[in-house]
Amino acid sequence: MARPRTISDDLILEAARRVFIRDGVAASTSAVAREAGVSEGTIFKRFTTKDELFQRSMAVCEAEWTLELEPRVGQGELREQLEAVALELLGHLRRVLPRIMALTAHGSFDARDFWRENPHAAPVEGLKRLTNYLDAEMRLGRLRLGDPEIMARILLGSVQNYVFFEFVGAHARMPMAAPTYVRGLVATLWGGLRPDQS
Repeated sequence: MARPRTISDDLILEAARRVFIRDGVAASTSAVAREAGVSEGTIFKRFTTKDELFQRSMAVCEAEWTLELEPRVGQGELREQLEAVALELLGHLRRVLPRIMALTAHGSFDARDFWRENPHAAPVEGLKRLTNYLDAEMRLGRLRLGDPEIMARILLGSVQNYVFFEFVGAHARMPMAAPTYVRGLVATLWGGLRPDQS
């Protein structure tokens, strides 16, 4: 007799993530069960309510949002490093931005409570790490002195906008490949970031 297949909570959460992003919060738990290849009863043995399933499947952990930037400080040609950082950030945002948008659109989400209860939430920590990276490069003289948080917000916000347009389908009207966009973004920013050549 064949041993019954077991499915982890993570596999159910991945299936729920795909269904909720594709169909919205109104998607049924039966659709999630079909996607996961389990019975609806299996879902409710693991998650007490559909809302719990939704919240847990849309949650974003810090590792999904942030990049390892400290090892890059002082390494390689900085303009190339910034392009690589922007491309990696773009990849992270493609995974997490749809979930963040779904969470914030959910009726039970209260942004004030969220930030009060999660002062080190992944988006904030990601911005801090990017700010610290740019600050470290400034201290080494590889970037012009300025406000590293403003620079980090410009870079993060621009990449986030690219991913948002991609997610909502606006790229169909004005397509641009991610590497082309990132090279252009960094080239535009580089004029204000490169150290003085005097």
